[in-house]
Amino acid sequence: MHLYYPKKNLEFLAYSGAFDSIEKNRNKVYQSINILSSISNAAMEKNSNNQDYLFDDEFDNFSHIPLPEVDIWTTSELLEKEFSAIGFYLTGHPLNEYSQIIKDKKIKYFNDLNNTETKYKIAGTISYVKERKSQRGRNFAFVGLTDENNQFEITLFSDILFKVRDFLIPGLSIVAEIETQRNDNNLRLLAINIFPLEELMKKNINALKIYVNAPETILKIRDRVEEKGNSKILVQILMNGHDKYQTELKLGNNFIVNPSIKASIKEIDGVLKIEEF
Repeated sequence: MHLYYPKKNLEFLAYSGAFDSIEKNRNKVYQSINILSSISNAAMEKNSNNQDYLFDDEFDNFSHIPLPEVDIWTTSELLEKEFSAIGFYLTGHPLNEYSQIIKDKKIKYFNDLNNTETKYKIAGTISYVKERKSQRGRNFAFVGLTDENNQFEITLFSDILFKVRDFLIPGLSIVAEIETQRNDNNLRLLAINIFPLEELMKKNINALKIYVNAPETILKIRDRVEEKGNSKILVQILMNGHDKYQTELKLGNNFIVNPSIKASIKEIDGVLKIEEF
């Protein structure tokens, strides 16, 4: 028995990973939907007609049919399509790729809210935007946010909504500066400002101190940075057999260094730790 699925349903199944046990590359499944749909329709027609075909064996094994060779989706693309198909994230969360900068900048998650503080910078990924109009005719909005463990909502009044409306896009990860209001058991989050998390990844870092365990690591660090900025980089080398570092070496003070570059340097073999100062 063959079941017929509309093309849009097959696309959503590909987005959600329903075929992962057969083919891990979801983009390959997505790009093959027209081919797979044609095969399914032909097989269904064969069964419904109850007739013998000259190439009957081809309906028993489809391995001879080539599927397109395409790149896998990036993590952000995969999560975006996953969310569009089923309304939540299965294989991860968009905030995961920003976890280091969230930690470095002391940005909070929803679980960090407490009864003693009222103002926070909180991270979240937009899940929905609902605009409304007040009795006075002013626009305001409820914006749904998610992190890895929670779903929550913030309120934007007209002044802030006017400034940030262009990037209130489901799937975008943001930092919201909020003020909390508590009434009995109800918690209300009022937005003071909002900006995309990606902006933090582009902001330059004034200076880095990089601790390494071998002099040759310095050359690898040098390959990761450009001399077109005004950031300073200092390097300290761990002495063999000692739990202390040699006098620091100054690479220069004209580098471009932002959180993305910092994360790239941190992945270099031989880099022990990195400090901003």
